[in-house]
Amino acid sequence: MTMKQPRPRPDSSTALLAWTMLPCLPLALTTRAPAAVDNQTGEQIYQQQCLSCHGKQGEGSKTYGHPLEGDRSVGQLAKYIAKSMPDDDPGTCEGEDAQKVAAYIHDAFSTEDRQLLEEHATFVREMEQELKEAGKDPIGHAVPEIEPGVKEENDNIPRISKMQIELMVQSFAADFARIATLQCTNSVGGAKMHWIGVSEGHHELSHHPESNKESVEKLTKINKWFCEQLAYLTKRLAETPEPGGGGSLLDNTLIVWTNELGKGNSHTLDNIPFVLVGNGLDFEMGRSLKFKNLPHNRLLLSLAQGMGHNLKRFGNPDFCGDGGLPGL
Repeated sequence: MTMKQPRPRPDSSTALLAWTMLPCLPLALTTRAPAAVDNQTGEQIYQQQCLSCHGKQGEGSKTYGHPLEGDRSVGQLAKYIAKSMPDDDPGTCEGEDAQKVAAYIHDAFSTEDRQLLEEHATFVREMEQELKEAGKDPIGHAVPEIEPGVKEENDNIPRISKMQIELMVQSFAADFARIATLQCTNSVGGAKMHWIGVSEGHHELSHHPESNKESVEKLTKINKWFCEQLAYLTKRLAETPEPGGGGSLLDNTLIVWTNELGKGNSHTLDNIPFVLVGNGLDFEMGRSLKFKNLPHNRLLLSLAQGMGHNLKRFGNPDFCGDGGLPGL
């Protein structure tokens, strides 16, 4: 099992911009000077007096290497031509002739307005095609409803946890992601779990000695709450069908619940607990295993190998021993 990257899609603001701006562009184009001039005559004048320097398509030449591009109006172009063109005899293309050449250049060669119009038209065509294709393949699952305006505050942790779990489950069901991490706070976040009757910070309690029975009881309540989050995630995966058949999402998912330390008060790295739930990697479940003095790098190797990645080491090679953990 590998991480799958969803195809990037335009965000809603971009899509709205395209749909609302496109009808306005023709109105912008109508602000150009009236096309009462004879563009054919302007083209003839261009070929006679301008072609040698500016090229057939305004691309430039050896004599004048700069292409004709920009966002000048017909009137601005006409004034510039009358004053400066042709290069070898300025002032010989004036008045109506300058206006005709300016109108021809403005309409025949790419201007900023024309480029914008072409880019937006291409974008809309691509979006229409994408929407048509998306309509052929319905989502196939309920879109999660997320509470609006939930602030990232301490006492909202239970609500945010549930919301994140729902997003995780739905992302698996829609195949938007195949690997996810759920972490309620950082390691020294100091969350105060008032909703279970604990007013002290979690990090503070974790540093109290084990002889402090009151603190141990509160830590037990905190760990029980985290376990309930794991149970809710497990339940949601178990009751969500695997798209295309093949049991539930839990049948094809492995959950790893762990801590970064064995004991918080001593910061020991020994005896770190790992709980595995689910059948995603076909590990044998329903057991309690104790591996004496084996680095957890080897468990991580087992996870990688279970996903089909034949790694020989993870992190420091000195801790990888003989590969993955035996007996999983």
